[in-house]
Amino acid sequence: MDFELNLLNWTHNYFQSEALTIWTLILTDKNNLLWPGVATIVAFLYLKKNKDCYSS
Repeated sequence: MDFELNLLNWTHNYFQSEALTIWTLILTDKNNLLWPGVATIVAFLYLKKNKDCYSS
């Protein structure tokens, strides 16, 4: 638990933005595990699709 708190404090101190604040609040709420997972999968598929387009 100390590692996560230290990481969140470090991130908050050095990378302050409204989007990042909202994202960390979503990630730290134990009831919101579905949506970050879905967002990560969508981002991965999007990036993979774009990478495949440029590698041809």
